[in-house]
Amino acid sequence: MVDELSAHSDDGGTTAASAATADDSANPRSFALSVDEFCQRYRICRSTFYKSLREGWGPEVIQIGSRKRITPKQATAWERRMEKMAARGRG
Repeated sequence: MVDELSAHSDDGGTTAASAATADDSANPRSFALSVDEFCQRYRICRSTFYKSLREGWGPEVIQIGSRKRITPKQATAWERRMEKMAARGRG
């Protein structure tokens, strides 16, 4: 699976990965990330992920059976919140 955050090629064009992520239905596996996939994508450990949920600064999750999933939209919203928090911390 290609990292959606690096979906542009070096020559300024887009890769097949960016085309697939433009329409999540094109790749059913990209619809919702598992906790492990989310942690790998954002390079955080599982304990940090669960701590973020407990403390209220984690991503919104959906529960499917006994499993937690994070949709691309929820992951993007979390990423933006983290960027804003980091910018405020620098100010």
